[in-house]
Order: sequence, then structure tokens, then C-alpha cells
Amino acid sequence: MPPGVAIRPNAFGLELFATQSFQAGDTLYITSCLYVPDIVPGKVTLRLTGSGEEYTLDMQEHSVVQSDLPGKRQLYTYDAFMNHACDPNTTSFVTACTSDELTYGMKALRAISLGDELTCDYNLFEFEAGDAAIFQCQCGARECLGAIKGFRYLSFQQALPRFATAEPYVIASYLEEHPEVCFVDLRRKEKEEEGKKEEMEGEEQQQQQSRKKEGEEGREDEVGMEVTFEEGGGCKAVATRAWASGEVLLEGIRLPQQQQQQQQAFIVVLGPGVARGSASIDLTGLRKGEEEEGRKEEEEEEEEGTWPLRFLFSGGGRRKAGEYKANVRVEEEGGRVGGEEGGRTYRVVATVAIAVGQTLVVEGGKGGGSV
Repeated sequence: MPPGVAIRPNAFGLELFATQSFQAGDTLYITSCLYVPDIVPGKVTLRLTGSGEEYTLDMQEHSVVQSDLPGKRQLYTYDAFMNHACDPNTTSFVTACTSDELTYGMKALRAISLGDELTCDYNLFEFEAGDAAIFQCQCGARECLGAIKGFRYLSFQQALPRFATAEPYVIASYLEEHPEVCFVDLRRKEKEEEGKKEEMEGEEQQQQQSRKKEGEEGREDEVGMEVTFEEGGGCKAVATRAWASGEVLLEGIRLPQQQQQQQQAFIVVLGPGVARGSASIDLTGLRKGEEEEGRKEEEEEEEEGTWPLRFLFSGGGRRKAGEYKANVRVEEEGGRVGGEEGGRTYRVVATVAIAVGQTLVVEGGKGGGSV
């Protein structure tokens, strides 16, 4: 059991609670869970190091079926007793994942006082809750979902804010069932490498560094822009920081391998806990650009692959011709991710100096949405 948390009984059984205070963005602890054979029913004994206390873990209640790993369950340890809340005070972040083990941390979403119960949103790591579903949630949140059956059963508006914190396999499962949704993650990829490096250090030192890192970097404007979606189906990105000409705004962006004609909805993650999106987008402006005569086949293929970024930086669907001048361009980075099937990665570069408050518009962008 790490410092700062403990287990105690409550009206529903057991709960995890804070034995010290935490600030928003603090990492409470870093731990791991195992992928074990899906044997139900079954029970295992959890013995805490130090105190020697023992708790019984029920495989049906305290593990999660992995839809992406057939025949396996995700078995948690002490934080298996963390209860669900539709407005939780913690969320998880993954630092490493193998076929046998998942290493992750828990971060405070808001200030947590000594003695507060620690809660999380089960939908973030359960795509299909199955026999672990909660049919009558009693968390008491103002926007309580009522029934907790897994991410699969959320409406678009319920799923949207959770895209910023849901586990990768949950998001992948959702997108597989909803090919009409385009998902783009703009979070800085170097943070993943930092997480892997930290895993090699001592747990106590790692947690201290993580708390400092999350406090310094966990800003809502991490990528330096805000994105809004308009009623006409367009999208507009506005700078929240300044860039010099030639400076890289975004890099390592992996774009979905989807035909834009199939897309009806769009979700973009801007930073820790920050997702924006719309259930109805209009790509008419982008398609008009593709229909221009005299275009080379290579240009058409490139624009087909980069359409999510061209839509994101289209300047808004109802903009007038010449209202915004292009100030960014999309460049393909060298190599592919995960081989030929993994897709390309891209970066966005400033072509001129960009000031705070300026609308970001890509070179050659035709705009999207109703004009």
C-alpha cells in the first residue's frame, strides 16, 4: 500500500480513502495490475505489505474483462476497492503496458482533503462492464449516469469529455463500433516517453517527479490552442500562445486511416482532461477543394490522409474568403508508426509569426461547414 491512501469499510462494503491531502494534478500513486486468465467465479487473497492485513478479491467484482485480450481479465490489487463516481476526484494515466501487466498512476482531478473517499469513473476502463455492471448508481453526482454498464453504452455527449482520460483499448473499441467518428489526439507524445523513463526509477522518487510534472504541465492549454465547433458543422482553432515563424506547433500526430466521406462526427483531445468535439460536422468545403481540376494524384492522396488536420485548421465554416490568411502548414514526418499498417505521423509548423488570439489556418485549406 503506498503512502497517502488506505482501505476502510463503508455503507456498501469497502472504500479507498486519502490519508493526506492532495492538490489538483498531484499523482496519488503509481501501481500495476495483472492480466490473468478469465476464471469466474474465483477469489484471491490480497495481503498488504507492512500491516499484513488481508482482503478478499472477488474476480467477478474486482477485475475487468479485456475485450482486446480474449480470455483474460485485468486484476487490480489494493485500488480494486476504489468505488465508482460519475463525478470522480481521480483519474488514471498509463505509463507502460505489456501482454501480462499494465502500469498506471492515479491523478487528482481536484483538491482532495485528508479523509476523503477516492473515486474513479469505471467507464474509463470498462468498455463492456458485463457482470460487473452497476444498474443503479448511488454516487449522488448532479449528472449521475444512473446505470454504469461501460463506455459502449454512453451517448456521444457523455463519451466526449471521457475521451481525454479513457484507456486506449476503450477508445479503440468505441471507434471500431463507431467508424463515423474521427478521433485525433494532440497531446504531446514526449510525455509518453517520460512516463516510460520514470518507470525505471524508484517508486517514491517517481511519484514525487510525477506530482511536480503534472502540476507544471497539466494545463488546459497544453497544446497552445483552443478549438470550437460551430453550428454549421465547421471547426475553428485559436492560438492561446505565440509562435515564431518556423516553430513547430504540434508533432508526432497520428491520424486515423479513415476516408473523410465516412465521417460525421469529430473528437479532438487537446491536453490532460480536455476534449472538444461535435456529433455533426460538415466537410463540404474540404471536398470542394479535392474536386479542383489539374490536381496531381499525389496531392489528392496527401490531402485525403491529412483531412482531419485541414478540417481542424480550416478557420471555421462560415468564414469569408480572405478573412484569415494561412499561417500554418502540415508536414509529414519521416517513417511510419508500427510499419506499413501503422499509418504516418505529421507535424504542424508556423509559416509566419502567430500571436495569441489569432485563428490558425492551414495552407491550401478550403474550410469546412456551411458557407
